[in-house]
Amino acid sequence: MQKNFVIRPEDIEYYKKQGVPLPTISPTERERRRLAFRNDPSLWYRKCDLSGEKILSQYPADAKFPVYKVDYWWEKDYEIPCADYDFERSFFEQFFELKNKVPHMSLVVDYASVVNCDYCHQLGYSKNCYLISRAMRNESCFYSFYIDDSLMSFDCLVVRYCELCYECIDCRNCYNLNFSQNCRNCHDSAFLFDCIGCSDCFCCVNLRRKKYCIFNKEYTKEEYKRELARLWPKSHEDEEKLSKKLAEFRKKFPHQAVYGHQNENSVGNHLYNSKNAFYCFDAYELWDCAYCSMLHMAKDCYDVTIFGDNVELCLECVTAGTHSYNLKFCIDCHVDVSYFEYCDLCYSSKYLFGCIGLRNKSYCILNKQYSKEEYEDLVPRIKAHMRQTGEYGEFFPMKYSPFLYKQSTANLFWPLSDSEIEKLGLTNTSHV
Repeated sequence: MQKNFVIRPEDIEYYKKQGVPLPTISPTERERRRLAFRNDPSLWYRKCDLSGEKILSQYPADAKFPVYKVDYWWEKDYEIPCADYDFERSFFEQFFELKNKVPHMSLVVDYASVVNCDYCHQLGYSKNCYLISRAMRNESCFYSFYIDDSLMSFDCLVVRYCELCYECIDCRNCYNLNFSQNCRNCHDSAFLFDCIGCSDCFCCVNLRRKKYCIFNKEYTKEEYKRELARLWPKSHEDEEKLSKKLAEFRKKFPHQAVYGHQNENSVGNHLYNSKNAFYCFDAYELWDCAYCSMLHMAKDCYDVTIFGDNVELCLECVTAGTHSYNLKFCIDCHVDVSYFEYCDLCYSSKYLFGCIGLRNKSYCILNKQYSKEEYEDLVPRIKAHMRQTGEYGEFFPMKYSPFLYKQSTANLFWPLSDSEIEKLGLTNTSHV
């Protein structure tokens, strides 16, 4: 764990504006802590706690809270537990005690905006997709992660505006592209690396606006077709050999220090169309943001990981988006939400503090309804109490995650051994 890190003067101003204490751990550790509360890699079959039917879920059968099938969670009428705030106990204890009583969605899906996507997770505005996650506005896409605005693309990672693409990574605006990485505006090609505006190319590196090339050598259209028919892999073994050959070929060329374009006063990698974005990754259309990743269309946000789509003034959140404003320390809160602190799985609401599983609500604390005046009187006193206990300004501790560390998205980016997990104070049993 990083113990020493820099807090920039502009960071201090931002935290002051948000009314929160300065962070106590590094940006990397903050992101790992957030991603420990998200599960993209592991899904299980289990029973729906409302109907008893077999469902696919991000939560295993031994989860401590009720888990409902997605459409039941959205449509059925059921009671949502609430609690009074106890100033004699820590906030996190009370929050997770309530969380264990509240029904959870089996898979996080914006149910009203998806069609025939029963086996997808963290999904919205999509149709006929299968086993994709962290995905928006797709149709007929399979087996992919962080895929947006795409059609009929399979086995892709971090792609946008792509159609008929297969096994692509970090590609944008591509058509009929296979086995390629870091490409833009390419089509009818395969095994490309860092190519832009190319078509009918095969096993090429660093090309710009080229056509009929193989290993960067240009051919006539007829010659290209003959060579392509000879070289095109006929089996997985051929594909692996060709991938290795391309990897060796790549070593002959200079590589970009970072990938991105149309950025102003920004620092990061795979960052696009952004201004004043600091230490941001796999992101686009950011403005005055810092320490964000896998985020798009965001303004004035710090420490937000996944997903965006018009978010503003959000701090230390994971999976926040679709018209979200002024959220602090939240998990899975989206679709027209504002003025949340320490909330989980809440939709289309405003002015919530420490709430779980609410929709279309306002002025609630630990899911209990208050008047506007009561809410505005109680929240500052809760924050003062949390400052005394050292909780306010900190994201939820990893020990409270409903996922084992090795089941979480954090483990995809920071894989740990069992002994390292133990050193973090976590165990090999359910944390909640």
